Amino acid sequence: MIRQQLEIRDQEAAEPAIQRSSARALARQVNLPQVLGLVRRLREKTAIPIILFGYYNPILQYRVDRFCADAKASGADGVLVVDLPPEESAELTDGHREAEFPLIRLIAPTTPKARMRRIAESAYGFLYLISKAGVTGSKGLDLNDIAARTASVKAVTDLPVCVGFGISTVEDVRSIAAFADGIVIGSAFEQLIEENLDQPDLAGILAQQVKDFKQATRKGRF
Repeated sequence: MIRQQLEIRDQEAAEPAIQRSSARALARQVNLPQVLGLVRRLREKTAIPIILFGYYNPILQYRVDRFCADAKASGADGVLVVDLPPEESAELTDGHREAEFPLIRLIAPTTPKARMRRIAESAYGFLYLISKAGVTGSKGLDLNDIAARTASVKAVTDLPVCVGFGISTVEDVRSIAAFADGIVIGSAFEQLIEENLDQPDLAGILAQQVKDFKQATRKGRF
């Protein structure tokens, strides 16, 4: 139980911009069916993989079997549930072929090598390595430490390893892309949205940030 708590602890304390974005969504009565509807509309326009990202309670309230069926039907390619450790995940994964709709597994800075290996053995899609302990969006990344832990994860799996948590600048992305297979960014986009809520070209502002981050991944690799 202690290890489970350590693995999910860092995700529970979302930084203020994410908390405020959640409050705005709740105030507008955004719910899981609406999110799945958005996925469906996106799937009509793009073949880029879509991973749903959230907590377990909305899925549990929606009903797990119904969620898996509806999420796949909407075009989602998998789900990352930040408060669902492997020992508690059978309810979500046993009702379908997980390779077709994977639960993305997380590895925390506190996860020991033996447990890393056990998590990797049951994983599909990719592994999400949390870059550091702390609050999402917090500043300060120890790149040498992150690179070493990325190498440790890669030593126990052939799956891609994506790194997230505290990555907010183009330089962060460029540095981590040199050794990771993917980058997970949340708080930086939430902050950008919050700063530009009244801008008519908010979508364009976000699109430019995505392009900048994407270009940084390419520079990090070549």
